[in-house]
Amino acid sequence: TKPPNLAQRYIERLGQMVSTEMCGILLMIASGFCVTIDMVTSRMIEDSGWPYWYLVSGTCFVATAACLLFIYVSKTPGQN
Repeated sequence: TKPPNLAQRYIERLGQMVSTEMCGILLMIASGFCVTIDMVTSRMIEDSGWPYWYLVSGTCFVATAACLLFIYVSKTPGQN
């Protein structure tokens, strides 16, 4: 059998450390934190007169690129 890739090992280890319920609670807290930060940052950008939608689209592009890079790096060499 093939050894698990980096993402699979990380998820398995995380699953061993916390229960499913606790993982859901942590995800909800993280989501609330991210939404709050987004709202505060949006207000600051709006008040400063910067082009909000250009900045948001740029941020989404960078986040997507980071996710794709993580997926590419976490693949094992035989899975291309």
